[in-house]
Amino acid sequence: MRNTFVMIFLALCAMILGGCSSVPTVTDEAVVNEAKSFSPPAEGKAHVYIYRHGWLARNSNMDLFIDKKFLGESENKHFYLLKLDAGKNYTFETESEFSNNSISLNTESGKTYYIYHYIRMGLLFSQSDFELVTDPDDIENAQILIKKSEMSLPHTL
Repeated sequence: MRNTFVMIFLALCAMILGGCSSVPTVTDEAVVNEAKSFSPPAEGKAHVYIYRHGWLARNSNMDLFIDKKFLGESENKHFYLLKLDAGKNYTFETESEFSNNSISLNTESGKTYYIYHYIRMGLLFSQSDFELVTDPDDIENAQILIKKSEMSLPHTL
């Protein structure tokens, strides 16, 4: 019984400390400045910003996936800029307490999309989900938050 308690304790410590790791960031200032200028995508492309900015579970990193491929970890006050082919349907997933949550997006040429990645309290651990930002005022707010954030380096793409 004592060994079981010790193993559970060690597993919980590993999960807590694993959530505190740092996400690789883009260090090229020209690339970061271009991303924060919100310039329109090239013909046949769409831009997707995935950003996270909140106070709840701000030290927890959550895994992000695009079409089942690992994109990277989401960290508070960080964003990803994805330059994707237009005319395709993409599924974005994030880990959550009991199963992954997802959002699908059918991209159009020349359009920019903003996906807010947020964290909420779960039964035992943090849960995360997405919200597609479509209201013009909310898009303006998203751009303000992105400008205050660091650009994360995608693992894939």
